[in-house]
Amino acid sequence: MIKLVLKRCFLVILPFYFLTCGIEEFYYIPQMSGNIKTSLNNDAEISIDNTLDSKYNYAVYYRIYISDFYTERGGNDELPSSVRNDINQTFNSDYSFFYSYTDSTNYSNVPTSNTFKNRYYHELELLDANLRSLKISDVIPYSGGNFHIRFPTNPGLSPVLENKNTNNTYYLFRNSGDGNNNGINFTPEPDRYFFYSDELIKQIDTTAGGINNDVTMREGLSGFAYVSMYLVAVGVNPTNFSRIFSKPTHIGIFMLPSIN
Repeated sequence: MIKLVLKRCFLVILPFYFLTCGIEEFYYIPQMSGNIKTSLNNDAEISIDNTLDSKYNYAVYYRIYISDFYTERGGNDELPSSVRNDINQTFNSDYSFFYSYTDSTNYSNVPTSNTFKNRYYHELELLDANLRSLKISDVIPYSGGNFHIRFPTNPGLSPVLENKNTNNTYYLFRNSGDGNNNGINFTPEPDRYFFYSDELIKQIDTTAGGINNDVTMREGLSGFAYVSMYLVAVGVNPTNFSRIFSKPTHIGIFMLPSIN
């Protein structure tokens, strides 16, 4: 973790004017070091270097976008705004919003918990072979490694994350909606698997406590669903114990398989 020390000056009104300077500390976790290679909108190979301090861990934030537009373009390629808008206008807006945060040269924009919360992005979870719900940090350690995300093109096959270091495979699992990661409680329906289905779009409510807060429609149109994902390092500020984040890295946008 890097500690940025900035001088901040205050103007004090007295019989005369003078400037007093204090020192304010900002803690910053370096952005992921490594590379992500994507293929179309269904495959991502993630290689993460061993650069993160052991006190911190990785998380993936996601949001699902309903669309009537089919495209095989996706991954972490820089999609033109016209394609992003065709997929879902809200996706285009979210992507543009996060762009300065993902820019490794722009240190003026570092995310907070509210950055993801205000865009209805939630922490991705995983399901192991014993049907236990896990956090990304349980599978992607601070030391990094090699991982593979696959979104099958055949109906009924669930998207998975493969840990190439241990040869274990996990199902991608939507957030439980318990509010622990960003303070938003919601009910994921029809279940927590990443499938496109009529039930997924039957009721979408972006208010706290609503149904499918992690999903957004495309002006009432449907037929397909995509999910956009960001990888970020997470830690705790040692001064006030608030959550701190690295600049996120866009993994890509992927098409959800249909339920059947």
